Amino acid sequence: MRKPISSGLFLFLIIILNACTKPVQLINITKNENGIFRGIDIGDSPEKVMSLEDSLTLKDKARANTYLYYDIPVKVRGGTKGANSFTIAYNFEDEHLYEIQVDVYLESEDDCQRIYKDFITLYNKKYGKYIKDQDYLVWNTKSAEGDNISIELINESNEYKDGKLSLTIFNTDY
Repeated sequence: MRKPISSGLFLFLIIILNACTKPVQLINITKNENGIFRGIDIGDSPEKVMSLEDSLTLKDKARANTYLYYDIPVKVRGGTKGANSFTIAYNFEDEHLYEIQVDVYLESEDDCQRIYKDFITLYNKKYGKYIKDQDYLVWNTKSAEGDNISIELINESNEYKDGKLSLTIFNTDY
């Protein structure tokens, strides 16, 4: 006759399984709530952006400091290796950032929907309620220099058959 598993051992196994499947969090992507994205603002220099990003994830850098491209894995225990990641393209003109393009790839559509809602909450809190423009959610704000800035978010999961979000932040006066 087998002994039943004690309730303590059963609870321990539940805790271990939960720890192995930690979901992707918005903070994994945004790093912090400073700046317009990852502590960076439209108008910043390439040097400032490079100082705030991990040099190991820099995949491409234009010689004239006009473009920085990062490919960043999101390490999540229990996930498929490389399935959760995001890319960031920073575009510059005259040593000033004028556009940030972010593509977030998530293996779980539940994680994608949750991150999408978290982006909405974050930007609604910082810039007021979004405006809907077709499938895009749009926030408008101003840079420190007074330029008009647009933030556009779209959930493209249906098109890609996996979790995918696109975030574009740009100077509309450029």
